[in-house]
Amino acid sequence: MMSYFSERSEFSKNILTLVSGTAISQAIVLALSPVISRMYTPFEFGVFGTYMSIVSAIAIFSAGRYELAIVLPEKDEEAINLFAIAFLINILVSICSFIISLVVILFFSVKFQLSENIIFWLYFLPLFVFSIGCYQILSNWANRKKNYKSISYYRISNSMITASTNIGLGVLKSGSTGLLMGNLLGNILSVFVFWGSLFSEIRSLSKYVNLKRISDVASQYKKFPLTNSFQAASDIFQINGVIYFISYFFSQAVVGSFSYTIRVLQAPMNFIGGAIAQVFYQEASSLKNQNKDISGLLSSTMKKSALIGLPVPVILMLFGPEIFAFVFGEQWKEAGEYARILSPWFLFDFIRATVSQVVFVTGSQSRLLLFSLIGNGIVILSMLYGGMISHDVRQGFILFSALQSLLTIYILFWFLRLTRSKQ
Repeated sequence: MMSYFSERSEFSKNILTLVSGTAISQAIVLALSPVISRMYTPFEFGVFGTYMSIVSAIAIFSAGRYELAIVLPEKDEEAINLFAIAFLINILVSICSFIISLVVILFFSVKFQLSENIIFWLYFLPLFVFSIGCYQILSNWANRKKNYKSISYYRISNSMITASTNIGLGVLKSGSTGLLMGNLLGNILSVFVFWGSLFSEIRSLSKYVNLKRISDVASQYKKFPLTNSFQAASDIFQINGVIYFISYFFSQAVVGSFSYTIRVLQAPMNFIGGAIAQVFYQEASSLKNQNKDISGLLSSTMKKSALIGLPVPVILMLFGPEIFAFVFGEQWKEAGEYARILSPWFLFDFIRATVSQVVFVTGSQSRLLLFSLIGNGIVILSMLYGGMISHDVRQGFILFSALQSLLTIYILFWFLRLTRSKQ
């Protein structure tokens, strides 16, 4: 498998460069996870997961989705203006989130029965949103320039800061505050590292930034805020929506177990899948700008992703509860059961995520929105079944995993047909 993945092409070399740096960051996370999981309870992870679901729902729009277009232009003069408009929108959204947080704290905290802890963390919501937005913008710029070392530096520093803060505050029995503070500090400080590695290059291109060019690129790439924003909102609901339903029908401990399951299952995606996705997007954009066929690249990337992603779900389907109980502690055995159920979907979604940017390259975002809305229907149907009919969250997850797997397989075949029709 590794010999297949390590073909001597620039595409594979770039993936391996990004993976090698990401491997360090994920090694830190995986090595310290057994320690962190014993310092925090499923309930505390539930509070953390609920808060971060709110943050991610806002942060996904923090740059107006223009950050995704940074990779596409042929000329840097055009791309730097996309960078500028994305950064300006990020500032605006962060300010708006601060105003909304203040309104909620001042006028709705009693009505919504918000705890003092939640009220305290609402003040920090703009910092979460702004730091995540900055990462999204800088990451796409680095991807455009094939500066994968900078992306790796960000991930390593983020993992180190987050994990060390989680452990330090965990020793002090800080509860969910330790998880949230670790995430926030990891985001902010690692963005400074990221920005420092790209600053001189971005500053040298700033002379090309002006209102006329910003207006031109905003109009040229308007599909991203107008169409992809709905796509992003729909996609974010497919994970966060599950958390919202679980919070309503079940306990925060169940939310925490589900959140930890997602955290563990996403590790392979963050480790290798994210690297493949970034390199695929840059390579496919480059081929498109040269009017070359991208169907071969798509097919090859999907095959490599399938080979790489297969071992983890197979192991979890066979021994998920036992592995979680042994590695993370007995209190996380239920999370291992969830991982066993959701593993098939995560395998297919892993493959989909590595090549999903093909819709940006081919300009086919609108059709993908329909699939995402179907996915939202699956979330609602499966969670209502688990919460109102079977009264068993695991039954809801079984239905969710089965239907999402079938939908994702169909999307993968659609990707293949899409690129072949564009030849």
